[in-house]
Amino acid sequence: MSKSLFFTFFFLVIITSCSPIKKLSVADYRTMNRFLQERSINNAKQLLVNDYKTYKKLSKQDFLTIPKVLFFNKDGFSIDYLDDTKHCSQEPLKFINEFNKDQVYAINKNLKLDEFISSFHAIDANSIFNKSENTELYVFINWGSFAKKINDDSLNLLKNQRKGIDFYLINIEPQQNWNLTDEQIKQIKM
Repeated sequence: MSKSLFFTFFFLVIITSCSPIKKLSVADYRTMNRFLQERSINNAKQLLVNDYKTYKKLSKQDFLTIPKVLFFNKDGFSIDYLDDTKHCSQEPLKFINEFNKDQVYAINKNLKLDEFISSFHAIDANSIFNKSENTELYVFINWGSFAKKINDDSLNLLKNQRKGIDFYLINIEPQQNWNLTDEQIKQIKM
């Protein structure tokens, strides 16, 4: 294989493995739990999109892509950081590792934690969202069982848990219990 062909192939693998994914299918709890258990993620706090109407709203706002990681400060404002999907989870990981509660970060006052979190519900009692005086940074990681490798990169962020940082996994797959019509399913897969 020539060098130029090798580098072209390598470049395509990198591009396709870290490109944001938007197409997905309907999921159920069994599939989601099996996917996380296969990756030894057992006690993560998990959130689901509330319903189809909320799903459509979030999709239009570009919140339902993978990879996507959102950060909120203790005051409930979204923190702007370099969200470069070309580097998959490298930038969020760098941000988490270098996070300093005393540093002033650029914030987005248009994206508030309370409004954002109202679009989701907890998968179980362990996952119920609660603001805490001890939490300086809230981290929300999008994932879906359809995204395999990109998920693995993003889910590795959970290995960087430390005091003062609260992690939540947001499954962005439409749920079977929404009882979607065939037309709604068709719209989702577009």
